Amino acid sequence: MLKNILILILTFITAFVSIGGNTWVEEEGITLQGWISIGSFALLLVLGIWKEIESWVTSEKRRPKPRIEFSQSEEGEVIVEIECDSPDAAQIEDLMFKFDIPGVFIREEVDVEKIGNCDISHSLLCGNRDGPLAETIHVACRTLFPQSFIRIRIHYESKASRVAFLDLHDYSRLIFSWVNEGTSKIEKSYLSLKNLPYIIQDNKDLVKGMNQLYPDLESVEKMEWERKDW
Repeated sequence: MLKNILILILTFITAFVSIGGNTWVEEEGITLQGWISIGSFALLLVLGIWKEIESWVTSEKRRPKPRIEFSQSEEGEVIVEIECDSPDAAQIEDLMFKFDIPGVFIREEVDVEKIGNCDISHSLLCGNRDGPLAETIHVACRTLFPQSFIRIRIHYESKASRVAFLDLHDYSRLIFSWVNEGTSKIEKSYLSLKNLPYIIQDNKDLVKGMNQLYPDLESVEKMEWERKDW
């Protein structure tokens, strides 16, 4: 507030001293009015830069940084933990991501703390005559308060043994929205799933299967999925 008032005052002074007066005299150079005008312009520049830096720092402090980690239990369940641990960050209005599982979805278990709502759904990723082989899990959360926590356990029946490989996505696209000074902001990023045992195994099976299909090639490596399509 104070910086805005100072900027208005300096703008007025700069305009006022420039009206009807000489800021430059050929024999003497810059006049007193000229120096006042230059000084006001310099202060305006400093205040403007200061205001923008302060605004950026405040925005970064309020920007949510949700931590999302994937793991796989000994029973084969996929465990997803979502945490917003900064007490000073703004609340997240909506948060969405999805990931693949090498089988058919059975049920989910969800533990939440300081969150409005969390919906889990699933859709077919691939299948054959015998039925689904892999599915995609969709996670949609709404109103995540600061220091909120979510743990999701996905139970599924593995179908990976019915095919040589599934070519599962080894990353997930994260989208969340939040409000800063009345303006809605949307953040997008990608989460790596390459540490999940079933993703590691599927990647190995994919490379092995492709080398068997194309024996004339010296080596086949796994290609990255096009992120724009996911």
